[in-house]
Amino acid sequence: MSRPLSVLLVEDSESDAGLITRALGAEGFQVEVLRVETPETMRQALASRTWDVVLSDYRLPAMDGPTAFAILRESDRDIPFIIVSGAIGEENAVELMRSGVNDYVMKGHLARLAPVVVREISQACVRRDRAAAEAALQESNERYRLLASAAPVGIFHTDQLGATTYVNPEWCRIADRTPEEAMGFRWLDAVHPDDRPRLATGWRSATSMEGISSADYRLVRRDGSIAWVQGRAVPHRNVDGGITGYVGTITDITGRKSAEVALRTSEERYRLLTDHSGVGVGFYDAEGTVLFFNTRAAAAIGVPASDLVGRSILDLFGGPAGAAYLSRIRRAAGQEAPGEYEDNVPMHDGQRWYVSTYSRVLRPDGSVLGVQIVSQDITARKQAELAARKLEREIAVLYESMRDGFVVTDLDGHILRCNDAFCDLLGYPRSELLGMTYREFTPPSSLEIDDAVVSGSVLPHGYSDVYEKEYIAKSGHLIPVELRVHLVRDSAGQPSGMSAIVRNITERKRAELEIRKGQETTEAILNALTSHIAMLDGRGRILTVNDAWLRFAHEAGVRDTSTISAGANYLEVCTNAIRRDHDPIATQALEGIVGVIEGRTPRFYLEYPCHSPTTQRWFSMHVSPLHRADMDGVVIAHENITDRKLSEIRAQELADDMRRLSSHLDDAREEERTHLAREIHDELGQSLTALKMDLTDIRAHAATFPQQTRDRLLAMGSLLDQTAHTVQRLAGELRPPMLDELGLLAAVGWYIQDFEERFGIACTRLRFDDPPATDRKRATALYRILQEGLTNVARHANAGEVEIQMVHADNTVALIISDDGKGITDEEMKKLSSHGIIGMRERITAYGGTLSITGRPGIGTTVHASIPWPKE
Repeated sequence: MSRPLSVLLVEDSESDAGLITRALGAEGFQVEVLRVETPETMRQALASRTWDVVLSDYRLPAMDGPTAFAILRESDRDIPFIIVSGAIGEENAVELMRSGVNDYVMKGHLARLAPVVVREISQACVRRDRAAAEAALQESNERYRLLASAAPVGIFHTDQLGATTYVNPEWCRIADRTPEEAMGFRWLDAVHPDDRPRLATGWRSATSMEGISSADYRLVRRDGSIAWVQGRAVPHRNVDGGITGYVGTITDITGRKSAEVALRTSEERYRLLTDHSGVGVGFYDAEGTVLFFNTRAAAAIGVPASDLVGRSILDLFGGPAGAAYLSRIRRAAGQEAPGEYEDNVPMHDGQRWYVSTYSRVLRPDGSVLGVQIVSQDITARKQAELAARKLEREIAVLYESMRDGFVVTDLDGHILRCNDAFCDLLGYPRSELLGMTYREFTPPSSLEIDDAVVSGSVLPHGYSDVYEKEYIAKSGHLIPVELRVHLVRDSAGQPSGMSAIVRNITERKRAELEIRKGQETTEAILNALTSHIAMLDGRGRILTVNDAWLRFAHEAGVRDTSTISAGANYLEVCTNAIRRDHDPIATQALEGIVGVIEGRTPRFYLEYPCHSPTTQRWFSMHVSPLHRADMDGVVIAHENITDRKLSEIRAQELADDMRRLSSHLDDAREEERTHLAREIHDELGQSLTALKMDLTDIRAHAATFPQQTRDRLLAMGSLLDQTAHTVQRLAGELRPPMLDELGLLAAVGWYIQDFEERFGIACTRLRFDDPPATDRKRATALYRILQEGLTNVARHANAGEVEIQMVHADNTVALIISDDGKGITDEEMKKLSSHGIIGMRERITAYGGTLSITGRPGIGTTVHASIPWPKE
């Protein structure tokens, strides 16, 4: 039967809401859902009615899961709150659980949602019941206080040792003492000195046996008068059953004690008569106080008759039973006709049944002396009757509470009895089914099965195994069922009929069909994939493989495919490969698979060669976790990546060729620059020097020249100086001669100084190590990187200052250039037109070095070039 479930769903996706509703409906819930997306609508929904559970996504456009939980807390309602999310993250989930969220369920595992909802609703009910119980306890304590204050008997509490901790007003009135005078053991001062030893002995005996203490004793009031009281104390226990103290009462019986003396003589005569009557006889006054018990009645209670006199029937039997007996005594005292009753009475030796007659006894003046109760023990007869009725009721309750159908037939198949579940199964009312035979709603094919079971199992052996068949419902549709039949025998042991427990397996059959369809679909999908796939359980056993997996095994030379097919253990396959071939790849694969199975790694990926004698091949292995409702495991997928690997090898070879060509071109350019710089410096420099000398000689004889001619000669000298300086600078930029003559450190220093003069950008030298002059090409590469780096600063950085370092350590030289400009972006570095960056990277890579360029907008750019440097 479906269970109603009201759900407040905090969700912005209608499709996800539908999935959640269907998931709960599939688990037997009749779901009522209200979907909200904003804090306002959620507050309105919480105020409008009561909800069984709140389900919330973790992230929504208008709010998130923590906000929804805070709104629920604002409402001060104890409603289970469960996060249902597609991606929440373990840290977020743990934080929510710490804040009070009941649980979380991933949307990919909605099969877990219904059990979580059932559990949290149950726990919420327990919390509400506990709160109600605490409120009821508080109310009960208040009622007890009021009752104790107004009670007509004295009430006292003691601790475990008997020290008084509380007395009510009536106790103070009877004992003529204040509450302070009763505390601890001071109450003993009010007890008659002759009764104290007996009272103390009885108290010690009762407390040592953790039993009830009861005694009649005398209290001495302040004026010296005597008050007879009947005292009674019972243990007060905590929830674990341990005694924490005693609760007792005292009843003023002074008047009754006077009457007892007068009655004692007549009682003895009365006892002799009743002790030989064969029945239990008790005599009470009109208020239920014991005046007499004969020997048989006292023996039934287990207390000597003399100890029963003066006790109330409420004390003897307690609770509702004592109150009922007292009511009968009072009724009998007011009517002439005796009253007869049948009772189940708790006695010291167990429960016993009696037929009791209540008759009033009158005094000579016609007033009521008391009520005589004569009881006949009928326990044996009643026990037999009750046992039979109890068994019948238990069987009836069992059958009607069963979710499965239950039916009893005679040997001819006529239905004698059936439960509601059987009627619901077939759609017939019980009145129609009774008298029908099971053959009337069984198809012919199933009748053959029934006949074979009855003749082959039920009649010879007394029962059958569980078997399946079909019934025809009243509506005409077929119902698949499974049942087990037992033979019924009469009191003489002869077969008298058959009984069967019938279970509707329609849903199971439908589920089996869906599972088969799902398995067929999954198998078709797997076999359509080109990847080689296998699914393993948590112990490494192969659950299924696709066709590509078997082809892969055949191509890899596996002759016996049963070792890597369903049922085999893939971990053992890897282990055997390690033992047989000492295969390091198998070792990596085994460690990776086990790591995913045990949850130590989320996924595992491995690329490995699997060359054949004629072909080079490479494969990849992906291992992913597999989570199902019935088990956990992993999915292993192998893919042929040979084409990609060959492409990578060809690309690497081409890159190496290009790098060698680039290095060769750089070397050629450097040689050409060196030659050109030398030609400019030597040839053009000498020519300019000769012109300078000639011009100087002419100017020495220019005193007679016109002023205009002298001015032009002066301008020509200045222009000649500028041209010589430009020629020197161009030659230095092409190939500074000091790089070859004085080394890298001097060349770098010269270039930095020239850069400052030309562009007006300050350069700070933080650290400059002089690397060994062992490699002219490496020195040239670092120098060109410095040129390109500073050129980029001048052109693009808008910098005011540059910091430069050249550090030689651990056989490596690092050049670091940092500016305070606008900062280069990732997009600018990725531009194909950034030939300067490409050139720097190619230069450094050719020698096995590294280049990194980092920029932060508004802060600057840092170029870090590091190149291995051979020792001297």
